[in-house]
This record gives sequence, structure tokens and C-alpha cells, in this order.
Amino acid sequence: MPEVAEAKPAEPAVQRANAAVVDRFPFDDTRDLRDARRGFPGTAAENVVKDAEGRTVWDLDAYGFLDGECPATANPSPWRQSRLCSDHGLFEVTEGIYQVRRFDLSNMTIVEGERGILVIDTLLCAETAAAALALYRAHRGDRPVTVGHVVFADPDHAEARGLQADALEQLGHGSENGTWRNFYLMGAHELRNGSVGTPTVSASPDVLAALSLEQLFDALAIRVDGPGSRDVDVAVRWNIAEGETVTMRLRNGVLTHVTGTGPAAAGPDVEITLTEADLRALLLGTVAPAGLAARDTVGITGDTGRIAELVGRLGTPDPDFVIVTP
Repeated sequence: MPEVAEAKPAEPAVQRANAAVVDRFPFDDTRDLRDARRGFPGTAAENVVKDAEGRTVWDLDAYGFLDGECPATANPSPWRQSRLCSDHGLFEVTEGIYQVRRFDLSNMTIVEGERGILVIDTLLCAETAAAALALYRAHRGDRPVTVGHVVFADPDHAEARGLQADALEQLGHGSENGTWRNFYLMGAHELRNGSVGTPTVSASPDVLAALSLEQLFDALAIRVDGPGSRDVDVAVRWNIAEGETVTMRLRNGVLTHVTGTGPAAAGPDVEITLTEADLRALLLGTVAPAGLAARDTVGITGDTGRIAELVGRLGTPDPDFVIVTP
């Protein structure tokens, strides 16, 4: 990794532009901050959500720095917007509707009914969902849940990397959009220090388990190695116990699926009768095709090798991909 310059502060022109935002808008009007906390009965006693092994899953105070003054390297508008979104806890939206906010990347909305509650967005993992629900119940009672573009720099040219990092950094310091600010500053950091990867799990077991089969089939389709599969033609039919029949076909580098056995469904090379749990285990990679065939609950007719052919054409996404360098 070539040695490059360290992070730099915002240029005077960027600082002046950021300061001008404060003069342009009524930042001394704090009604929005008060409104953001309307209907707030309280938050969790513990600020850290941990898993069964004691590892930190979510830190409720991770964004506490936003309570401080906006630095010269940030546009005051997204800083204020982030403050409005940083309060965590339970909030009453209106009568019978509550939200648990900032216990995850998303918010949990809870609608109270006569027989229990409807939970909209169960968050990204079981631990934060459980903490959010526990907070709600602590205040509202133990109600049951009834429903539940890419620019690259020469990777070996230190001066080019430094110049692009400087440019991206200044764009980040002056960006009024929080998402784009993150893109720019992470790009600058990557050019100077290398890829940092991602601290999150892009496909957590909890999220995958919540997908319908239709959604799971669609998720698999985008993982197909299209160029490497352009000459492949394989059709697999899944007869799901107590469910529907689905035919998946990989042809011309594209994976499609059809429900039922009508004319739109291709004639299968292999037909498998199995439970939904067995199918999910195979498609999610927790059991190999050979292991699936060995199960007493699975019946297979046709060329079993075609199952491995289909599964073998699925690539594995890299969540640690670089965003600036190739």
C-alpha cells in the first residue's frame, strides 16, 4: 500500500460554505428538536444490546456525539437532521401507535389492537428486536404479538490516490446529503488507508429467515454468475410439502422461477419432493446437495447432479468490496 497523506481539514472555501448554511436557515429555532421527542415516555436502562455470547450488537449511545456542535468538516444541515434522528427510545406517534427508534438501523412500529399488537419492521436481528419489544412492554404491558456510479483511481499511483482522496474529502465536508457525505469520506479514507470492509452482516440469519420463498428465489437470481452460465440450461422442480410446486430454470445466464406446472414451467431435469425447511437449507447453503439427497424426508427423481449444477452457479457476494479502487 503506497504511503499517502493523512486526512485533512476542510478547506477555507468549504468551511465558509458550511458556515453560510447556518446564516441561511433558522438553526436557533429548536422546535424541531422538541417535536422529535414528542410522545417520549422513556428508553432502555442499558445502553448496549448484547447477544448470548456477550458481544455488542448495538450501542444506543454510538451517535451521542451529535449533541455537540457541528464541526467545520460537516454541513450543518445533515448534522441537524442526524440529531433529529438520533434520539432512541419509545415514542407515542398517536393513540394506539408507538415506535421504538434507534434500536437498529430501522425503527420498529407497533400498532395496538384489541387482541394484541401488530409489529411493523422487526429490525435486523433478534437481539435488537427483543430489546425494542421489551421496552415497549415495560411501558405498555405484556401484549402478545398477533401478526408479526463508481470512479476508480490508479491503485499504484500515490499522487493520483492523494489527489482523488483530497477531492472526495472536500466534497464530503461540503455535502448537504448525509448519504453522499458518507460515500465521499469513506472513499477518501479507502484511498489513504485501504479498504475497511463492513462492520455489519449483509445477510443475517434473522433477515434471511424472514424472507418468503418468492423473495428468496429473487435474492438467489441476482447471485448467478451470468457470464459463466450463458451456455448452461438446467431446470429443477421443487415439490414443496404442504406448499406449491416451483420450477427454477437457469438458461442464458438468467435464473427464473415459475410457480405451478403450467406451460410456462420448463420440463425439469430433476424433480425433488421436500419440505420448505429442507429447501431453505439447500438454497441458503447450510446443507450440500449430497446431504440433501441423503435425507429421509427428501425424494428425488431424475439427474441429482443437476441440483449441484444449479447451486454451483451461484456466486457469493463480497460485503467488503472496495468502493473507489478496483
